[in-house]
Amino acid sequence: MAIVKLPQRVSDIIMRMLEATPFKQLYDINGYIAGGFARQCAIGNMETKDNIANYLNGYGVECSNPRFERRAPGDIDVFFPRAAGQSGPEDGAIKQILRCQTPFMEPRVSITGLCLNVGVGEAACDAIGRHSFIYSQIQCVINNSLRGTPTEVMNGFDFVNCRAAIMRDGSILADERLLDIESNKQLLVGRMNSPMLMKRILKYIEYRDLKTVHEDSRPAIIEWLTRHVTESGFDSPEKLEKLLSGHNTRMSTHTLRRLVHYDALNAHDLVMLIGKHIENRYTKGSRFNNYQSVNLGIVDVALEEIAGMKSNS
Repeated sequence: MAIVKLPQRVSDIIMRMLEATPFKQLYDINGYIAGGFARQCAIGNMETKDNIANYLNGYGVECSNPRFERRAPGDIDVFFPRAAGQSGPEDGAIKQILRCQTPFMEPRVSITGLCLNVGVGEAACDAIGRHSFIYSQIQCVINNSLRGTPTEVMNGFDFVNCRAAIMRDGSILADERLLDIESNKQLLVGRMNSPMLMKRILKYIEYRDLKTVHEDSRPAIIEWLTRHVTESGFDSPEKLEKLLSGHNTRMSTHTLRRLVHYDALNAHDLVMLIGKHIENRYTKGSRFNNYQSVNLGIVDVALEEIAGMKSNS
């Protein structure tokens, strides 16, 4: 890890934010911001308050017309350094700090059960730029398995692009590779510990301004596909979906096609997926056949995509 030098205007914005409630209180008990928001600061995308507000509300940091450029909203992830399996007096303080942000509503447990979600509150909105459509959430990670020093926590992130953390003095500690891969608009997968990795890859390509997957991501992707195909190494899909309150953890055919479109999956990957993504195709009804749909038969999506690659080569 290395310290990233930031333009003074970015440092000033970060310091104003860290002095606002609840960030100041969270940093006072040794919390720190890391992940996607810190990444945006490290690569120079948070040069104005509007950049930050747009990112948190899902409009893209350089959005010129929010009405027509809606994206996936960003958030701010706060981590704590206590080692896994330990608890301490800050646990109660975290909940109290977050509860004060929403006096009429308790902090909400996230769908994974690993985080507490809470609105950032008036002071933070003023610090990072009041916006008529702001509704961002601080995501305070309280699961012991996600605790540790900034370096320890960041090394556990699936994407190297997100291995950045904002220190108390406003500086940013980041992976040495981050600026290089970001300059090439590449996503580098460093770990495959998330059962929703493919959906996350698609999210970062379509909504986080990245274009391709770095070639060094191949080992992690192949390992993930192997576990996906053999249904080993992750909890069962049924157990995960119950944990995630009905959120489908399986890679959908839509996700598969989009990843092929962005060259995140190649023909060798698709061979592993043969027989795993089957569709029963129908035509849409029309007035010429009394609006009756016609069954076109079963299609193996992986084989279909492989055939498409061959025809385009």
